[in-house]
Amino acid sequence: MKSAAGSFRSLVRPTFAVVLAIVPLATAPLGAQTVQQVGSTTDRCRGGELVTFQGKLGKVTVRPGESKMADLPALTKELHWYCAGSRERVANGREFNRLRIHRDKDGRIDWTFFHVKAAAPSEPGAPGTALPNVAVGRLRVGDTKDACDRSHLVRFQGKHGAVQVKAGQEVLVELPNETRELKWNCGDSNERCANPTAFDWVGCERASNGAIHWVFYRSFARATPRSGNYVHNVRGDLRVGVNLTPSNTTDASSLVGQGTSLGGALKSALDQAWESNRARISAELRQGIAGAKIQVLALQVAGRGSAELRVANRTTDIALKYVVHDNQATVKLILTDPAPDPRLDLRFDLELVLTIPRTQLLAKWNVLRGEVSAKHVTIRGANAISKLAVGLFKSRVRAMEVGVGQRSFDLTDDVRKVIEAALAPVRSRIPADLAHLGAAVDASGTLTLCVSRAAAERCTLPPVAIRPPARAVLGRSTDKCSDATVWIYDAEKERHVAARRGGSPIVVEVDNPRFGWYCGGDAAPRTSNEEWASGPAGTHAVRVSRPGGREIVWEFLDWRPAR
Repeated sequence: MKSAAGSFRSLVRPTFAVVLAIVPLATAPLGAQTVQQVGSTTDRCRGGELVTFQGKLGKVTVRPGESKMADLPALTKELHWYCAGSRERVANGREFNRLRIHRDKDGRIDWTFFHVKAAAPSEPGAPGTALPNVAVGRLRVGDTKDACDRSHLVRFQGKHGAVQVKAGQEVLVELPNETRELKWNCGDSNERCANPTAFDWVGCERASNGAIHWVFYRSFARATPRSGNYVHNVRGDLRVGVNLTPSNTTDASSLVGQGTSLGGALKSALDQAWESNRARISAELRQGIAGAKIQVLALQVAGRGSAELRVANRTTDIALKYVVHDNQATVKLILTDPAPDPRLDLRFDLELVLTIPRTQLLAKWNVLRGEVSAKHVTIRGANAISKLAVGLFKSRVRAMEVGVGQRSFDLTDDVRKVIEAALAPVRSRIPADLAHLGAAVDASGTLTLCVSRAAAERCTLPPVAIRPPARAVLGRSTDKCSDATVWIYDAEKERHVAARRGGSPIVVEVDNPRFGWYCGGDAAPRTSNEEWASGPAGTHAVRVSRPGGREIVWEFLDWRPAR
């Protein structure tokens, strides 16, 4: 296979793994559904041959005389299928994600297409409520074709081992993280495929002659250690309450006299830990970025002045996300041909996630380390030639996000020490049977720890008047969509969210100042209507408004508070 980038294809070493998920055909219920027939057509396949295609949960095989109903991986207007080893295509004017296929013994095939609309997933509640479980679906976000001789295996690494795809086979593979690039092998040749929109599932369909059809999917919603409905730019306040009886809740300070001021304690602890570890973190990052074809010319890890703390209530835990913005690196991509080696300037965030179980035993309380990852990566060419190269290499350079995220920055003990200091004066004054510790976050971003007799008991303390500051607005622009709903992927919630005509504005975290959005779709985006919008440099979020008619108003937001 020769990619569009030609000799550039071996530029970056593999820096990520994929997760294999080859599962049997089944139709999983998605809750309330409406099913609409949207079309039908006929085709032919020789009577004795098998018809196969990729369904939502695996390969579907239909023999002569059989009828089957199958869900597809995502909404689409076309389906590639095989008559024995011959690759064929069937299409419909309207999108479908379910089909019924009936085969006569004489070779005739009847296709009937359906559009299944699932109930829209509920929005996360306001800060202070648990994030609900969201059913996961997939959206088709692109495809591409490659070549590999039929005598060679297509190989790439899966979560449960190496994935091998022979000519005439099909697989559907889940990736452990979103990416824009997948590295694979055709025999002994190192290859790559890429897509402008991030994907976390990939379908690999091989024809009998070895030709490959890659199909990229993005989960409608994901649940990872870092996803959630976060409150941004919080002070990091911590307080402890004690529930002496089911109807008597008091602030811990009343049990210990003067008490200890805990304003900003969590943010302060993480700031100090970050500063004391910056040299080590810089060295770890350099190792994560550098490779045989990448030379790190400069690297600057930002300090506490570029850091913010975010907190979120989730179903089973409280998440603390410490985000350091404005990290910078300059790298040189070493090419194998006489062309000048491009230099790229990278700016990225580093996110460290820690979690505290919502309920646990006081004697065995714990803070759990989550994951570290590089996010919001922006890439610019350092000179005219390099600016031209960005278009070719952007998906490859983004693979460094994973290499950076695999480095180890463990600041868990620093948070543990702060919480232990808050609990220490309480432990000696509370009754011995108060064995449970509960955690909650309110709309101010204040973390409250509640000591009680039972896990179901809560501490009702006076609300905190402090509110996190509003973000600075960097600029505005408008777009148009004739449908009532537009969809944007929220990089922090890790799911698509809807902005509806006449509804309240929503704030969406974006993973890059240039981001994709979809015009239309009821319970999920209409993927055939993907558009793009761009904000100024420094855009981390966008406030989306649908005041009426076709108009969309974008307000581009910095991570910093407004002055």
